[in-house]
Amino acid sequence: MERPLRTAAAVLALAVPASAQLHFVQKTPAEIGAAMTLEITNALPGTPLYLLGWGALGPVPGGSMPPYLGVRMILPLGTSNGSGALTVALPIPDSSALLGQVLPMRIKGFGAAPGGGTLSNPLAAWFGPHPVSVSPTPESSGSLGWSVAIGDFVGTSAVDVAVGAVLETVSGAFGAGKVHIYAGPSFTSITTITSPAPSIGGDFGWALTALDWNGDGATDLAVGEPGKDGLFPLTNIGAVHVFVHPVGSAGVSTYTDPTPVALEQMGVSLAAATLDLTPSDELVVGASFHGASQPPGVFAKVKILGYTGGVPTFSEVSDPTLAEGLFGHCVAAGDVDGDGFDEVLVGEPNHDEPGAFDCGAVHLFDGGVLSLTLIDDAPATGEKLGTSVAIGDLDGDGLGDLLTGVLLENQAQLYLAPSFTAATPILLPPAHPGDIHGGRAVAIADVNGDGKLDALVAAGSCTGPGFGVVCGSVTAYLGLSLAATTYVADSEILPWALAAGDVDGDGRAEIAVGHPGASPMFLSGAGAFLLSE
Repeated sequence: MERPLRTAAAVLALAVPASAQLHFVQKTPAEIGAAMTLEITNALPGTPLYLLGWGALGPVPGGSMPPYLGVRMILPLGTSNGSGALTVALPIPDSSALLGQVLPMRIKGFGAAPGGGTLSNPLAAWFGPHPVSVSPTPESSGSLGWSVAIGDFVGTSAVDVAVGAVLETVSGAFGAGKVHIYAGPSFTSITTITSPAPSIGGDFGWALTALDWNGDGATDLAVGEPGKDGLFPLTNIGAVHVFVHPVGSAGVSTYTDPTPVALEQMGVSLAAATLDLTPSDELVVGASFHGASQPPGVFAKVKILGYTGGVPTFSEVSDPTLAEGLFGHCVAAGDVDGDGFDEVLVGEPNHDEPGAFDCGAVHLFDGGVLSLTLIDDAPATGEKLGTSVAIGDLDGDGLGDLLTGVLLENQAQLYLAPSFTAATPILLPPAHPGDIHGGRAVAIADVNGDGKLDALVAAGSCTGPGFGVVCGSVTAYLGLSLAATTYVADSEILPWALAAGDVDGDGRAEIAVGHPGASPMFLSGAGAFLLSE
């Protein structure tokens, strides 16, 4: 994958005793000068409180400033009352006095710094009160953030974030891959899981999904390992591992294709689905031959696994075009016809049409039967419709609508049920100025708590990366009106993977964004992820 440039970042922290707690009343990103309200609790009574601004600046074009210059600002907020609390409103400051340029010093969490002393962990927080997090075992090219999933995985009743680090080393096996689970609500306790049989290039953690695999009502975690080898010459046949709840301590089951084909890479994509009357979810697994040539007469497939308590049931759907289009690159499930059972949506971003190579397509399957194929109304070479997919009821009619990323058209396209008229998709480009690769990832969730689902569109790059440029974003198209709001825009995070879920119980979904190309602590490509407030 393309490794993004490091750009300027600003981290703000609250100078308070370590036990103090900070609450951001304002939930969305704010611009310079906008009013923000902070509530501090659990500080020592009568303690002076400060806001600390901290910048880690990337190399400046022309060399006018040293690379990675650290800057700091201190804003006195006031003194905590007799209960150790303080509520204060102030405008978000900028960095012009420090840098000679107007850059936002955004509120991104806090660390312990009593009396304005040195920050205990300046890398701990990047946005909202929830931090940008790095791997507990960071390494160059480890690629934390390749995949993300949200759910109560570890069994504390809080909601956790699982993050794939597909190239991290396990017991000397480079690229074996790990998944780190950051336990809510603090996200500081981390459980790490690996393949039961780690191997070089296994890519464990390539795809993740939350599901109830065994029907017990608890959240399990499925992990794709598309680089897993079978017996020679069956290389890269792939596998999917289901870690049952509580993840990390309750066991794992590994499933491979009962009729494997070399290079099929089962596990490049995952989704949970309700396809029958059993209480357990079905597991939808892509086997797209990602980056590999398909043998003659062999076609990409999507496998559907069903829980039995032993060997799962296996069924599959095949690429209807019988071509090398990366069928199964991404998958999603949802009820588009209101019958109470899910349909399966499959992305094929390298699908060809006459005169338009890699224009892309998405395919909808109902009960294992192809019911619909959508291509762009004006297909063009390289636009890659089907880069990402999601299903959700965005117009409130009780039927799931289809959302898909069109990477090189810099947008997502929304097809409304029940007609899914290909000639009139609703176009959803990134709202953040200058961003490109809109549709790199998509999701559907209620991010503003109004009871209506919203469409989330991640843009993974921008037209002018560099010093002071906030590059990459997630745009939320809100409710029935699809009003665009930039919910996540951060100079250190270029969205690659996306998930959304309510992690703090306030009725609003937080957004988890993975950036496997991030270089925290000067470790190139170690990766990071961000959890918005």
